[in-house]
Amino acid sequence: MVQTWGVQIMPTVAVVAWSGADCHTATATATESSLEDCVPFADRGPLVFTLGFFITACLFLPFGRYQLKVCMSHVYFMPLFFF
Repeated sequence: MVQTWGVQIMPTVAVVAWSGADCHTATATATESSLEDCVPFADRGPLVFTLGFFITACLFLPFGRYQLKVCMSHVYFMPLFFF
């Protein structure tokens, strides 16, 4: 399985990893397991930065700096570029 890595900021700074192999291993059967076992970094504190989080923030941060009229025109046409 591939691991996902991130940087935990709170409560302490640390490099953390999560793997899909960790999913449902906390209990004997999958029916007893909670979905929290399969959520990356669910037990790692409130603030974990990953590369995907950083890329998404960089892509959408400029929209927060536009005036509302300009931003809405971009939002209407943006889905056309996803396909």
